Amino acid sequence: MVKSAGRSLLLVSGGEHAGQEAMLEKARESMEAGATGLIFGRNVFQRDRDESLRFVAQLKEILAKYPS
Repeated sequence: MVKSAGRSLLLVSGGEHAGQEAMLEKARESMEAGATGLIFGRNVFQRDRDESLRFVAQLKEILAKYPS
């Protein structure tokens, strides 16, 4: 999708609430495909606070590997 969008910005929804590993894999795949960022709403906010903070820390590690 990223290649097909060319110079147009592309927004992909995080989708339904999913397991942490599935979402981290989706994040990795998106960044490897050329994404410049991520938007996860319910997949962050529908977790308890501590789990959410750990999840966001892991997302930050993934994003740090792909500076835009």
